[in-house]
Amino acid sequence: MPIRFSTVRGREFGGGLRTAIAAAGFSSRALAERVDWDEAKLSGLVNGKGGVSDVELGVLLGLCGVSPVERDHLLSGVAVEHG
Repeated sequence: MPIRFSTVRGREFGGGLRTAIAAAGFSSRALAERVDWDEAKLSGLVNGKGGVSDVELGVLLGLCGVSPVERDHLLSGVAVEHG
């Protein structure tokens, strides 16, 4: 497994994602279970370390009820794994 490093932009995204998760009423554990992820994977994403595909990220943001405008704001400048 590659070591992932946190970036400023990734941490900014993580902050927005934390807000979306809280607004949707999920705990990190409940959301991770809902998307069938290990809780560490969600933790890495929220802490700015990325490591998800664009499809996985879309599912996550959809479950959190993120609006298209907020989605576009969150995704501006965020690199995700393609594949």
